[in-house]
Amino acid sequence: MSNEDNPLTEEEYADSSNKISIAMLQVGVDFQEVKEKLSEYIIGECSSFVEDDDKNDKAQKIYGEIFGAQIEAYLNGCSYFLDVFVKYSKDNDIEVELVDVDEVNTLNDESQEAIINSTTRFLQVISERFDNPSSLDSDDLSFEKRISEVVSLYIDTSFIMGLTDAQTLNYFRNKSESVRFGGLTKLMEAIFPKVF
Repeated sequence: MSNEDNPLTEEEYADSSNKISIAMLQVGVDFQEVKEKLSEYIIGECSSFVEDDDKNDKAQKIYGEIFGAQIEAYLNGCSYFLDVFVKYSKDNDIEVELVDVDEVNTLNDESQEAIINSTTRFLQVISERFDNPSSLDSDDLSFEKRISEVVSLYIDTSFIMGLTDAQTLNYFRNKSESVRFGGLTKLMEAIFPKVF
């Protein structure tokens, strides 16, 4: 999204998130199993009191699972864009210098830092349950439902970050040909509304 866009309202955000999830499913990107497995893991790890001596180990395990799932989704986003980019370039006889997945991953410290920071903050919140397994429950929204929603958001966002990082770096590296990528930009806008 452009920085010039107005912030989304809650309704627009929900609508946009739903459209992105539907679009991802339509193009064959399905993280439902990953989301469910990760949610169940986190809920299970936060369902009982944890002794002080065990808190750090448990937190590190949970962190590793969340971070690993986000990085995998990020790399899937990079790969998805690169597949589309290569096919589009080939179909339109555009010679490109490719920024591959490994380069995208190493050149985007900002995205990595965002994933690390969000995972750290999330872990700080859920670790309250190590001392009180009923904390973070409310009448409005159960802990389980909250975890499911946050995990879903994290995974989808990581995919989108990978997608947009790969797009930015590849367009920048091929800026002399950028005028010829108009059709690809329209295609990506149509597939992932409110992202491109």
